[in-house]
Amino acid sequence: MRAEREKRAAIATSEGDRQSRINRAEGLKKEAIEVSEGEKQKRINEAEG
Repeated sequence: MRAEREKRAAIATSEGDRQSRINRAEGLKKEAIEVSEGEKQKRINEAEG
């Protein structure tokens, strides 16, 4: 029983770590997109005067 609980705990920890990495990557991706869109809009605004 104890070994099974420890195994499940290890799996849960691993899944939590995995989800944390996914969330971080998605956040960085969204940040890069927003920065790019902001720079694009800045260039448009500068071109329009």
